[in-house]
Amino acid sequence: MATWCQRDDRKLEFSEKDKKDLKFLYEEWTHPMFISIEKYKELIEGEGGGVMENVATDDWNEQTIASWRHSVWVGVFDPRGFIFKPRQYYKCLRDGYCLERMHRAFDRGLMQYGMFKGTKKL
Repeated sequence: MATWCQRDDRKLEFSEKDKKDLKFLYEEWTHPMFISIEKYKELIEGEGGGVMENVATDDWNEQTIASWRHSVWVGVFDPRGFIFKPRQYYKCLRDGYCLERMHRAFDRGLMQYGMFKGTKKL
């Protein structure tokens, strides 16, 4: 499984800027709250009754960050969007701005790209 995660705030509390940036991402995309990789692992393993065992995690931010800006700008610089679907192109620009803010959150360690694997308990 792979998903967007936030830094574990139990280790390092969020600054006011961190809180503001997370709030922007939640509201812009109507996104549910992000949780940390560590918290996901705890939920997957479950206290006394989890569904998985041998759970391993990793942050693949470094492996995936290069694709962020590319995916944003491919949509923004495609002139067909503006010519043929101007309303959707405006949304594309807005999403580009949001994705850029997300990229910056990944760059500074506020966001992580969590990877998880495990074995289903029998």
